[in-house]
Amino acid sequence: METIFNKLLVTSEKADTFPAACGFIEFMITCNKPQEVDFMFINEDLSHLNQEVKERVKQCINLMHNKDIMTEHSYRQGNFHRGIIDMAQYSATDLIICGAELVKGFRRFWNGSETYKLIKAAPCYVVSIQKPMKRQSIKKIVLPIDTTQETRQKVPAAMQMAKLFGATIHVLGVSSSNSADTLKTVKSYAEQAAFFMSERDVNVELEFLQGTNLTDVTLEYVDNIDADMLLIMAVEEPNPYGMFEGSFPEQMILKSQVPVMAIKLREDLKVAYFAI
Repeated sequence: METIFNKLLVTSEKADTFPAACGFIEFMITCNKPQEVDFMFINEDLSHLNQEVKERVKQCINLMHNKDIMTEHSYRQGNFHRGIIDMAQYSATDLIICGAELVKGFRRFWNGSETYKLIKAAPCYVVSIQKPMKRQSIKKIVLPIDTTQETRQKVPAAMQMAKLFGATIHVLGVSSSNSADTLKTVKSYAEQAAFFMSERDVNVELEFLQGTNLTDVTLEYVDNIDADMLLIMAVEEPNPYGMFEGSFPEQMILKSQVPVMAIKLREDLKVAYFAI
């Protein structure tokens, strides 16, 4: 069994999605056996953390112990994203599994998503999940590629996850503009990413789509191919078509029905091997 992530942190913005996060980590350890998994719930209001949720966490912890994986767990009162970031930094966490709050409408975007605040400032990758996985496998991972330079920073993480789970990467070139120059750039970036990964023994499929709202275009594609995971950049991209709906990355996290892995922008990361 390959191990990429040695230290994992399982958490949830609200209690109702903690079981989904537990389900994901239970699946993940079948492919990646970490040294330690920490469970931490932190919220200003602990009243909704009922016994049923605590029992589900306990079941997950028992499974970790049966596989000789060390665990820690705590329930604390305080600010969610600040508390989790502090914990991740203190414990040198490699990956955070986070249950995102299930709330409909634009109220979340007005106040800002606590999960997205965590993702933007986290010292490591974050996988957010709203609902239990529809099956215990990750065989199709969608990798959207747009016109931005940073979009290609997702490629190394995509390769890691594909090799870990034995998955195919579905590279999706997306554009909100139909101009020839824009489509040419998207095509070039997507083809470069697909070629780079296929040359390194990763199974790749390539598709191009155009639409006004990149979130809707991408998530419709995820549904159409019955994908299991989506990779995005945690970059504040303006959304001129829905000012009350949040940035496109935040929309992805709150609308996706499959786990979303967010990659934090690295200013120092060179993409010379993708140079045009």
